[in-house]
Amino acid sequence: LFCRYHDNNRNPRFVLAPVKQQDEWDRPYIVRYLDIISDAEIEKIKQLAKPRLRRATISNPITGVLETASYRISKSFPHLASFVERSL
Repeated sequence: LFCRYHDNNRNPRFVLAPVKQQDEWDRPYIVRYLDIISDAEIEKIKQLAKPRLRRATISNPITGVLETASYRISKSFPHLASFVERSL
């Protein structure tokens, strides 16, 4: 396990506040970034997403009729881009 602060090659968004980076595994290379978004932002994402989540419709392979699937969720959430943009 190796930890460091990552500034994305001196990206202006990260120079003043670099993110914490943990190397989890070498092969395959797996990295975990810590404290990217705040707890308040996480709650806001949940709040914005909840009304847009609904059961996905699938085509029944036997009858060909569209029906809702209890194991899948259809989602459409364009507001997430503003949160994600900051971490690129």
